[in-house]
Order: sequence, then C-alpha cells, then structure tokens
Amino acid sequence: MARDIDLRDKISCIEESLSFVPHDMLKSLITQENVEEVLKNTNPKAHELDTWSAAYRGKLASFVIKDANAIFAILLMMKRPRRIEEFFENRLKNEILPISVIGKERPPKVQSRNMHMTMAEDRLRNTFLSSVWEPSDIREFIIKQWIFLSPVLKQSEFEFEFKFDFEMTLPWTPCYSPVEPIRGVYAQVEKRAVPISHFNLTWGQHLIAVKKLTGGRQEKNAKKEADALKLLRTIQSEHVIKGIIYFKKQTMKDSSQTFWHLEFKGEKPELGKDFLVWAVGQLFGLMDAIRMMHDLGLRHGDLKPENILCFPDSSQPGAIPVRLVITDVGLSKAHEKSTSERKEQLREATTTTVSTTRYQPPELKMQRTEDHVLPRCFDVWSAGCIFMEFLVWMLYGKKELLTFTRKTESVEYWEKDDKCFKVRKVVCEQLHAMTQDENCTNDPALVGLADLIKNNFLIIDVWSLVHGRDKNIVSRVSLTRNKSSASTKLMKTSKKLTKRIARVLTNKQRNCSDTLQERYRDTSEQATENIRKIKTEILSRTNGVD
Repeated sequence: MARDIDLRDKISCIEESLSFVPHDMLKSLITQENVEEVLKNTNPKAHELDTWSAAYRGKLASFVIKDANAIFAILLMMKRPRRIEEFFENRLKNEILPISVIGKERPPKVQSRNMHMTMAEDRLRNTFLSSVWEPSDIREFIIKQWIFLSPVLKQSEFEFEFKFDFEMTLPWTPCYSPVEPIRGVYAQVEKRAVPISHFNLTWGQHLIAVKKLTGGRQEKNAKKEADALKLLRTIQSEHVIKGIIYFKKQTMKDSSQTFWHLEFKGEKPELGKDFLVWAVGQLFGLMDAIRMMHDLGLRHGDLKPENILCFPDSSQPGAIPVRLVITDVGLSKAHEKSTSERKEQLREATTTTVSTTRYQPPELKMQRTEDHVLPRCFDVWSAGCIFMEFLVWMLYGKKELLTFTRKTESVEYWEKDDKCFKVRKVVCEQLHAMTQDENCTNDPALVGLADLIKNNFLIIDVWSLVHGRDKNIVSRVSLTRNKSSASTKLMKTSKKLTKRIARVLTNKQRNCSDTLQERYRDTSEQATENIRKIKTEILSRTNGVD
C-alpha cells in the first residue's frame, strides 16, 4: 500500500510542478512493480475477485510498461488507474494520443489526432463511450494528456515549420545556471535545457538556444532565418549553430543560450599551453565555420559577440570545456538572392542598432544605398574585431576589456576624415600596446594572433571602397541615357571617368597608409589557413597532433 501511495504522490507532484514529463522520468516511475502494486490496491468488487487475479494484474502491468505508460499515468492523475483495463481489452496504446472531442454531440465523439490511428477509431470510441466515462472525465483526460506529449527533437531532419497543438509543451526547461536573455532589435535569445530523453541527436548536448522573434516583419524574418538554418545543417563544423526546430505559436515560453563575450568577462586567464590550445582552437573553428558559410554562398553580415554562443563541451581540447558557436543567421546574405531581396537585406543590415554596426567594415558605408552583394571580406573584418576583444581579455582580463569596449562602444572600429577611411586611433593604440606587451612577445602564438588581426583582418580594403564609389558613378551616368542624345557620348566616356576617379580615391587612401603598397584584407580561406598555422605551432609545442 505504501508503494501505491508513494507513486500517486509523485504523479501529483509532477502535475503541480512540471510543464511536461520527460520520457526517462516516466519510465523510472511507471515500473512493473509499481503498477502491479497500484492495481492490487484498487479494491475490486466481490464479483470481480475471480478475474482480478495476480496473473491478470501482471498482464496489465506488462501492457502498461511496454505500450501504455503515459495512458496509465494520466489515469493515475485522474485517480482512475483501474480504467487501464479498458485500454488493455481494446488494444489502445500510447500511440492513440493525443485525443480530442469532435463537435458538441452527446455523448462526446472521441477521436485520435494521430493520423496513423484511423484503424483504431471504433475501439477508441467504444472505450470512451462505456458507462464509466462521464463527459467531465473525457475532458479531464484530454487536458492532462499534454504533460506527457512533449516531442523528441530529432537529428534526421530539420523540423521545418514544425506543426504542433497549441496545448503541447516543447521539451525545454530553465537552465540550472540561468543567463540573462540576449535582446536584440528583432529577437530575444535565451538559454534552456532539454532532457536527454528528448534530444535524439548525435551532435550537440542538452543545452540549446531558443530564439523568439520580436518587433515587425516576424513572419518574413522567421522564414528567412529558417531557410538559412536549414542550409547551415549541411556544414560539417561544430562551430556553426545547428537548427533543430522552427515553429510558430501564439504565445511562446521559450529561450536559450549565452554568448562568449559575456561568459568570458571573468578573471584574467592563465596563459598556459592548455589554455592557448583551447583559445586558438576555438578561433580557428569559428574562422573555418565562416569559410564554410562562404563556400555555400552565404555571408553572415552581422557577426558580433552576441551572435557567438557558448556551449559546454568536455570534448574540446585544452583547458576550458566550452565550444564557441556562430548563430543568428537570420540576415545572412546569399549571392542567389534577387536584386530586390538584396536591397531589402542591405537596408535591414544597415538600419539596426549601433551594437550591430560597431563590428561592420567601412565598405558598408560606401554600399549603403547600392544593390551590392556583401563581399566575403565583410565577415573577416567583423571576425577581426571580435578576435581583438578576445585577445584583450586573454592578455588583461575583465577590467581592461571593459575599459577598451567603453572607449569604442558607440562607434565602429574604423573612422573617416576628409581624405580617407582608416582604422580608429584607439584600436590602433590597443593593438600596438598588445604587440609590445611582455605576455604577448614571450609567446609566438599570441604575437602571431595580434599580427594577424592588425595586418590581415582589420585592413581598410581599398578596392572594396573603390568599387562601391565606381559603381555609384556609373549608375548616376546611366540615368541620363534616354534623356538626350548627348547622353550617349557621356556613356562612352564613363569608363574613363570612373577609372580616373578610382585612381584618385586609391591615391587618397594610399596617402593615409603607412606604405604605398596596396593592402587587401584576408579572405575567409586565407584567414582560416593563417590561424591554422598558429594552431599547428602551439600543438607542436605541446606534442599534440593537428
């Protein structure tokens, strides 16, 4: 009797405290021994004693354990465990769930909402039309069923526009280590945990990021981001976010994940070999993930610390069991987009908050009003800004990072005077200070990383700027083509005109440089290879294998 009461109490507590019951929890509660004990204490009537034998109760318990543990748990919540006998006799299993009532007939007409259970409709109706089922009992069963019907997230396919009932609870809960939500102009991202029994994936772990779209254009932005997430699933990199499910719901109690910039604003790290193996390995992984995106024709276009999540992962080499993952691909740009779509995307990318434009390169300023596909080096500049802040934290810790970010928090990493674009003075000063720092100069890997940021990432790409200005001039000349006969002659000279202006602009840019040599920002392929060399050098010192 004590076991029976204990199980009933646990089921009651679950109903009061949880929005859904994980599958593994249900299995641990509804055991053969527990079920038999509950059935034994259901006090059968005198004329039922012959049929209500231990052997029969054992059969019922076996049926429950194998096929109907959710149904039995619902009946326990209703304090009607004996009614499992009707489901057993009519061969009705968990797969009939969820059920619903059709119309307003009396007695209620019950059907399964599982499209594969049409063959069981007669048996289902016979069960619920029996004399022991009052309409109020049926309503209670329908309400209580949802706590056991949270879905399993699958790897086999991206649940694109996942359809589910309004009453269904998706299988995540608040994290044991809560993190403040990340709030942007168009979305909010929070951290959530998924029970292992609801996370049928070979990659990832039980922590996920749940993103809720806010503001205007939710329908359009949701579809755009879902398309990009679906494409990103083809990238074989653990440093790119993997889409699991895309859904629409009138009200969502969602959320998930923390980004590295906040996560790592902690004490100054010990710059030992294990830490460097981890740090450079993560930067390499992020850069390689960007390269893979570029190979698919995608440009992220909004890389910033808030869009790099921090996933616990004990398999990562080095000192910290954390993996950095790129997310928020909602504004990713693809070459295959139509002209109108590219213009709209560019407008969205250039009218977001300062926190977004802070990490964007100067060519965005030149291409602000133009039909221009973002070049690959756009994301490389953004990565350089992020990697620089990462290096500041590595060398100096939280205090210096906060000081540096406050100096640049309302501005981009570049500035423009009357003559040209250039890397902002405070950024140059910080880079110079790091290259002279004893902790940096004593380690070839840190020197290499600082040099990469300075000489390969944060480069004012002259030809990206020239091409934007050049194209704008051609567009203005083209507008006059049909207005007069003189326009034809003007068009013939337009190429000479734009070449001349390009030379002038290039010369101005050169005058701002330390050298007269043209400088180009790394492509993502070059950047990945350069970081790989640093990673290899560190591993060779630690007797690791690349």
